Amino acid sequence: ASSSYVVIDASTGRLLEGSNANAELPIASLTKVWTALTVLDNVPLDDEITISNAAATQEGSSLYLQAGEVWTVESLLYGLLLHSGNDAAYALAEHTGGSIDGFTKLMNEKIQLAGLENAHFTNPSGLHHEEHYASALDMANMFRLAMQNEAFTKIASAKTYKPKEKSVSWRNKHKLLHYNKFAIAGKTGYTKVAGRTLVTYFEDDGKK
Repeated sequence: ASSSYVVIDASTGRLLEGSNANAELPIASLTKVWTALTVLDNVPLDDEITISNAAATQEGSSLYLQAGEVWTVESLLYGLLLHSGNDAAYALAEHTGGSIDGFTKLMNEKIQLAGLENAHFTNPSGLHHEEHYASALDMANMFRLAMQNEAFTKIASAKTYKPKEKSVSWRNKHKLLHYNKFAIAGKTGYTKVAGRTLVTYFEDDGKK
């Protein structure tokens, strides 16, 4: 049903099956996979972030963070990947890159270093922009690379999380993680332009 998809070997990156594998398409909140990895590569999990007014008023999917609240990078990463908070994405980007422009520069430099040729980012959350896109093959490889990071794997595979900063509980929005024993981690996304987007990591009998 999708306009583009791939299945890759997560150990090698080898393409096993796909259609329109290199088509550059909007990916919505799958962006947050690369946002999380960029943050993890640059700042410690125990860093504290004071939520800015700009972060607190982001449109779209939200953790309902309030300006002036103090959160750790770790808690915001859980909110980013499990509950897809655009406010968390903005707060993490401001802290890591000094500004949204500074952070997206880090994201795009990391894309080039990874040798991915059909991806480019203009923001940390996946809100639609003509110059914000990735191919299915690049997205699969982004997730493959992210899963090589121990902290990312722990966060992205969590089914629920209770942050110490607030009495809330976040449930991973990716339904397969709750109902399919082979689905270990993943991310979902949606915008009107992108439609529904999905990346999922499976393991079965040593195959990844």
